[in-house]
Amino acid sequence: MKKPSLYGTLSISETVFDFILDVVVSETEGVEQIQSNVKRTLKRIVGKRKSMYSDETFEEDEGLSLSVEIGIKFGECIPVLCYTLQEKIKQQVEMMTGFQVNEINIVVSTLIMEEEKEVI
Repeated sequence: MKKPSLYGTLSISETVFDFILDVVVSETEGVEQIQSNVKRTLKRIVGKRKSMYSDETFEEDEGLSLSVEIGIKFGECIPVLCYTLQEKIKQQVEMMTGFQVNEINIVVSTLIMEEEKEVI
């Protein structure tokens, strides 16, 4: 993704966004794993998915829409955990990249039993 800056253009690879998501999710208590492939977490920018090789520019008034698929520990309060995760992701992505985040969609695809590490 490219964003105009004062002295040129800022280009950030999608894998950078994916890495930020991976770190935030792994540091959130109660979340065991990210189910989605690294390249699929960045859902769309300005209405469609952009390749890091694209020459298209990020429009300042548009924002990112991120999607993360996770597995959580059985017994966690899913709505509270997801809200906390959304807040952390938004804060870190905006702070580290300067891109505005408009939405973060979280899919809880698995529950994990803590003792056995079994996927339900």
